[in-house]
Amino acid sequence: MLLLGLSAGGVEGALAVLARLREQGRLPYTILVGHVKNEADQRRLLLAGISDWVPLPLPAPRLVHACKRAIEWMHARRIQAEYESAIHDLRERRSMLEIEAAALRSEVLTDPLTELLNRRAFDQNLDHAVRQWERHRRAFVLVLGDVDHFKLINDRFGHPVGDEVLRQLAIRIRSALRKSDLAFRIGGEEFAVLLTETSLKAGADVANKLRRRIDEDPIVLPGGQTIFPTMSFGVGGPGAPTISALMAQVDKALYQAKRLGRNRVVLAGDGEFPPRAVSAGS
Repeated sequence: MLLLGLSAGGVEGALAVLARLREQGRLPYTILVGHVKNEADQRRLLLAGISDWVPLPLPAPRLVHACKRAIEWMHARRIQAEYESAIHDLRERRSMLEIEAAALRSEVLTDPLTELLNRRAFDQNLDHAVRQWERHRRAFVLVLGDVDHFKLINDRFGHPVGDEVLRQLAIRIRSALRKSDLAFRIGGEEFAVLLTETSLKAGADVANKLRRRIDEDPIVLPGGQTIFPTMSFGVGGPGAPTISALMAQVDKALYQAKRLGRNRVVLAGDGEFPPRAVSAGS
């Protein structure tokens, strides 16, 4: 609280003091002591930060009353500052909790080996895609892929090498997809891809692109070994009565690709893609 008297500087002197305090960010509850007759000067003083004033000669009850109002004002300012500090702390805590929740969601929905989405995320996103199809006819394509002869890779080179092969395959799959597409590791050597707003033919093209990318890009391990993995794919779209039925259809197409010789793409209910030319002697 500041008692500011109208000294020889008069109104201008008081205004100068108030301006300096305001520039320093230290303007307190200010009681002007003195008499200001001019309304324009009164207005200038109020705008400059005067909170109250008492006339001269100084009546004690009037001064006590002004000081009580100053104390109440300071108390209110302190409560406001404490409230704003508490709100700031709550906002910071909420921000930290949101970051922690996002990290936890990511951990829960991410495969730690390949950093692709995991089976839990796959189930959630496939359910969402099917509901979007049922309500809005938003097309999607489900691709299931399986690494060919992966057990032989593990048996020959060991499980650490098998893990590195899975990591490298995940990188190849993810880099070949659009940002809107989702890639998952749903089992040991099993992968899945959800393609949104995509026709079945376009989805088959994507699966064949993945197959060729993996087939034509062998994996060179840190130890110098070169692995030539391949993958087989099954492809299907909406239309099955249930999610389980859709999974069964696409899984059947995947294993048909295995039976046909592996390193192939098979459309659910429609055979190999692209169709292989039949030789004249066949």
